[in-house]
Amino acid sequence: MPIQTIIYGIVLIAISAVSYTLSDPKPPTALIPAGMGIVAWICGVMALKNIARMHVMHVAALIGLMGIIMPGMRLLKTTPSAGIGFYALLGTVIASVIFLVLCIRSFKAARKAKES
Repeated sequence: MPIQTIIYGIVLIAISAVSYTLSDPKPPTALIPAGMGIVAWICGVMALKNIARMHVMHVAALIGLMGIIMPGMRLLKTTPSAGIGFYALLGTVIASVIFLVLCIRSFKAARKAKES
């Protein structure tokens, strides 16, 4: 799961970089996914080195949940005519849903392995 967490962090950073670059007035809020992506990336690297792996992966899952809720609420109020911002929100939500599903599956598998 650490590799998926690193990839998720990179995806969030890429979404943020593209949306910030393509926006004409450069809104600082376009950099929010990059901040979340950097934290997720750091969690993935720490988990690779077995530094409090379980706790770090739970923090990464929390970032994934925030990546669904925060942009999801704004997405409900935004229309596709809003431009690149709409698609950045949508991409963040989709990437976060996929990541959170992978986290939940991994946590379930870890619990089963621990019980056996």
